[in-house]
Amino acid sequence: MPAVWSTSTELWDAATMDRMVSHLRRLLEGMVADPERGIWDLALLSAAERSELVASCGPQEVVEPWRECLHERFAEQVRRRGESEAVVGGRSDG
Repeated sequence: MPAVWSTSTELWDAATMDRMVSHLRRLLEGMVADPERGIWDLALLSAAERSELVASCGPQEVVEPWRECLHERFAEQVRRRGESEAVVGGRSDG
C-alpha cells in the first residue's frame, strides 16, 4: 500500500526522517504479522539500534517498579544525583 509522508525540513533532517519512517514501518509490519499483539509489545527499534542505545546508556540497575514505592525511588534518585536540577518552573522549551 503506498503512503506519503511529508514534514518540514526545518524540523527534521533526512537521516532523522529515514529513522522515523523505519520505526513506523517496523510497527506496521509487526501489527500485520501478529494482529493480536499489543502495540506496546511490538519492536520500534532494530536490533542494532537497541544495542547501540543500551550500550550508550551504560550499565543500569534494573528496578522492579512493584518492589519499591514512588517515594523510595525518588529518595534513591536524590541520593544518587542530589546536586542535579530536578524541576524548573516558569520556563518553556517549546
